[in-house]
Amino acid sequence: MLILSKKHLVFIFLLFAGSWGFSQPAEEEFGYYLFPIKPGVRNTLAGTMGELRSSHFHTGIDIRTGGQQGLAVLAAAEGYVSRIKVSGGGYGNTVYVLHPNGKTTVYAHLKSFRKDLEAFVKEAQYRNESFEVNLFPKANQFSVDRGDTLALSGNSGSSGGPHLHFDIRDENQDLLNPLKFGFSEVVDTRKPYAKSLAIIGFNENARIEGEFGRSEFNIIQQGSDYALKDTINALGVLGLELYAWDRMNGTRFKTGINEINFTIDEKETFGQTINTWSFSRARSFYQHINYQSLVTSGKRYHKLYIDNGNALNFYEPVPERGQFIIEEGKYYHGKISMSDSYGNTSYVHFVIHGTDTGHENGNT
Repeated sequence: MLILSKKHLVFIFLLFAGSWGFSQPAEEEFGYYLFPIKPGVRNTLAGTMGELRSSHFHTGIDIRTGGQQGLAVLAAAEGYVSRIKVSGGGYGNTVYVLHPNGKTTVYAHLKSFRKDLEAFVKEAQYRNESFEVNLFPKANQFSVDRGDTLALSGNSGSSGGPHLHFDIRDENQDLLNPLKFGFSEVVDTRKPYAKSLAIIGFNENARIEGEFGRSEFNIIQQGSDYALKDTINALGVLGLELYAWDRMNGTRFKTGINEINFTIDEKETFGQTINTWSFSRARSFYQHINYQSLVTSGKRYHKLYIDNGNALNFYEPVPERGQFIIEEGKYYHGKISMSDSYGNTSYVHFVIHGTDTGHENGNT
């Protein structure tokens, strides 16, 4: 039997960590990218990386433009325009810029392109007799310097209001979290907010408050953190689902939580960090959320367990995959930590008593 030393295990973990969603920008990339709207001026966001939308994870960030169209959209770094797309839906008018470091920045929902790009697009539209075009200019055909104007901000495509959608992608076009690249224009000191916790049973003997299936429990604020009001009576193999979101300075938008972890009696049971993910795995969105809850109540619960077939690559490689066992007569202390991209962290505390009977008054 092959026995690996602790040193070998650490090496293997680091070797594959990138595929599990822990990719971070290199130190030299902090400050590499210019904020593409009014650099140096304080701004706020309407959307962040990994935010749960009705049918997908949000990619990149949505930069607010004060309800206006026509703001100058600037190249975040030197490079050349590698792709231009015009579509009636989706990202609408979009520019892609390839940079010397191999990364690509994406600027979407534009009102119009700069003059030379606009002429290139119109010529292709007439030639193809189509409004919608997907163009790939030759390398360096449209070179740009850091801070050059690429386009004007707008509301094209499937946009709910004027803003700039901004992505940073790696060499494989996998999405990276722009907020990890050190943009000083966005300030966030607010912690994530938790609303509700659901507990679900996985084996035939599982019970939550004396019932089989899934039960939801309201979360209350307790000081600067959160907790369940009462001890939960449960038994068997269980999993958790969390209804929560992040909040940012200067906006009422509900944004995405960057990192969620939970422990049972201080044992790591589940973890996710959404700093990178691949479009090829996007179909697993519906395995990450509780779809029935989305349909019936509009609530987007994060599953804090990994379903079979879930191909998303931002989960920590914990053997339990989020499932845990509650035994008769024992008390278990659980803690969920939620962190945003700026490290603001809040906690949800709860206690589970191992019994198959419920409280007289039912769920909290």
